[in-house]
Amino acid sequence: TPLTTTATSTTYYVSGKNGYGCEGAKKTITVTVNPSPAMPTTTTPVVYCQGAVAVALTATPATTGDTLKWYDATPTLLSTAPTPLTTTASSMIYYVSGKNSYGCEGSKASITVNINPPPAAPLVATPLNLCKDGPSGPLTATGSNLKWYTTVTGGSGVSSITPATGTLGSTDYFVSQSSAASLGSCESPRSTLTVVVNPLPAVAISSLSPYGFIFCRGLSVTLKSIAPTAIYWQWDKAGLSIPGATADNIKADTQTFWGLTVTDMYGCKNQAKVFVYKDSALKPVLTPATLVLCEENSGLMTCSPGFSTYSFKWMKDGVPVMPVTTKENLKNTIGKGLYSVIVTNNVGCIDTTNTCVVTNYPRPVKPTIINADPLLSVATIYRYYQWYKNGKFIPGANSDKYTVPGPGKYSVQITDENGCLNESDTIEILAPNNIQKQLQHANIKIYPNPTHDVVNIDAPISVNASVFDLLGKQVFSGKNVTHISLQAFADGTYVLYISDQYGNYIGTEKMIKMTQ
Repeated sequence: TPLTTTATSTTYYVSGKNGYGCEGAKKTITVTVNPSPAMPTTTTPVVYCQGAVAVALTATPATTGDTLKWYDATPTLLSTAPTPLTTTASSMIYYVSGKNSYGCEGSKASITVNINPPPAAPLVATPLNLCKDGPSGPLTATGSNLKWYTTVTGGSGVSSITPATGTLGSTDYFVSQSSAASLGSCESPRSTLTVVVNPLPAVAISSLSPYGFIFCRGLSVTLKSIAPTAIYWQWDKAGLSIPGATADNIKADTQTFWGLTVTDMYGCKNQAKVFVYKDSALKPVLTPATLVLCEENSGLMTCSPGFSTYSFKWMKDGVPVMPVTTKENLKNTIGKGLYSVIVTNNVGCIDTTNTCVVTNYPRPVKPTIINADPLLSVATIYRYYQWYKNGKFIPGANSDKYTVPGPGKYSVQITDENGCLNESDTIEILAPNNIQKQLQHANIKIYPNPTHDVVNIDAPISVNASVFDLLGKQVFSGKNVTHISLQAFADGTYVLYISDQYGNYIGTEKMIKMTQ
C-alpha cells in the first residue's frame, strides 16, 4: 500500500510463482503520488446588509490553472459559486477548494457570510421650533454615522444640515444612521424631523394711567405689556435690565426709555420700548400765604400759574368753595379760614397748593355817642370818624366831636388803626334840649350778604335807601326800595343807609359785593 504523505514516485515489482514452486519474471509497477493544490485564497467574513443585492462568492486558486470547487455547509458540492440570500438576517458558511491538473483536490477553505439587519431609525426631537431670523445650528439626532436628507427616499445624504430662519413655515428633514463598517455600514430607515420657523411674538407697551406715558409729581405710571403669546417678560430701564422685573407690568417713575423683552413658548423673543415723561409743570402756589382782614372786607387770593388749560378747585377748611368755578385762578375770601386750591393741569396731573391762612382783625369797639347839647362826641381811640345826619353823609364831619346844627337823627361811623369799621347807634335830637333817641331796625332783613348781584330789603314799612363806598361817595339812592342790584359795582364793601319815607334814619348795614 503506497504512502501518500509525500509527493513522490515509487517503483514496485511483482512476480508469479506456480505450483511447481517456480517464480517467473518480475513485472514493474510505478506508483506516483502527485502534490495536492493549496487552499484557495478567500476573504472572510463576507458581510451584507439585509435586503442588499448579493453577488457570487469568489476565491483565488492557489496555483494558476487550478479549478475551484464550491460546497455549502453540509457540505454538498455546488455546481457554481454560490450567491448568498440576503432576505433574512443570518450567518452561513460556504467552502471552496482547488483541483489541479492531476485531478487532485486540495483542502477546503471556509467563507462565512453574515447578513446583518439595519439599525433602527435614529431618535429625533420633533418638531424643532426656531424663530424668524433667529439663530440656527446643525440639526441633531441620537444615532451613529448620521446622514441627513431633504427627501424621504433617495437623494444623497450629508453629514449635517443647518436650516435657514429667514422664511416662516415648516420644513421636513430626514435622517438615518448606519452600523459600523465591520457590520456592513447598514443604513437605517429615515426619521423625520420637522423644523418650524415661528414668527416673533407681537409686543407693545400700553399705559394704565389716564395721562398716557406721563407721570405726575411724586407718582408713577404703570406700564402694561400687550403680548398675547408671551410667557415671560423682562423689563429694562435706559437699556439696563431690571433684576426681578419679570411681571407683565411695571411702575415707571423715571423719565427715560423703558423697554420690554417678551419670550413666547417657542423661545422666540421680541422687544418694544417707550419713552416715559415726568410732568414738568411747576407746583402751583397760592398767594398771599396769610391774610389779616376786617370782618367786613374780603381779600383777593391768586393761584399761580393760572393757565387757561388748568382747572382750579378752591377749598376752604377742607370743603369746596361753592359755587365751584373751575376756570378761575383768582378768588376773594369769604371770611376767615384755611384756603387752598386743588389744581389739575393740562395733562391731568393733580396738585394742591400751599395753604393761605385768613384771619380777622378784632372788630373795633362800637362807639357810644355822648350828647352834651349841642356837642355830640365819641371816644378818641379811633383813627377816622364820619358823622351822618338822617342817614346822609355830613361832609367834613370827621372829628371825634360834632356840634349839631339842629334836630335830626345822628350817628357816627369810626375806623380803627387796622381800617376796620363800626358804627354807633342812632340818636335823635328832637328839641333844643337834644333829647337822645336811638332807633332800632331789628325788623328789617337785608339779604343775601355777601352777594354777587341783588340785595333784597325786607321791611315792614316803605323805606328809602342810599349806598356809599368806603370813601363816603354815594353810589346809589332810591325811594320805596325793595332791592338793589350791585352787579355793575366793583367787588368790595359798601355801606347801606336806610330811612323811612319821611327821611327819618332807621339804620346802617355793611354789604359785601363778591363776584362768583
